[in-house]
Amino acid sequence: MSWRAPTGQRRGAIDWIELIFKDHGFLRVAWHNQHQIADGVWRSNQPGPGRIAKLADQGIKTIINLRGPRDDGGWQLEAEACKSRHHAV
Repeated sequence: MSWRAPTGQRRGAIDWIELIFKDHGFLRVAWHNQHQIADGVWRSNQPGPGRIAKLADQGIKTIINLRGPRDDGGWQLEAEACKSRHHAV
């Protein structure tokens, strides 16, 4: 029996703990590694939910996740943030 919740099922605080510690989200709070590589094209490290909202406010319309979907809480929170800003997941 696995302790993991099925993909898409929210687990509250556990999702945030996984984002902050397992996925090293604490490092990305201040370090974004964001740079423009062409007109209207930017690259950065993996954005967390709060930064996804800020990127949308800056006019970013598409986020390409090179990691792919995962079962951990960090991905669940990031996918939810994208959906709330009308980004396809």
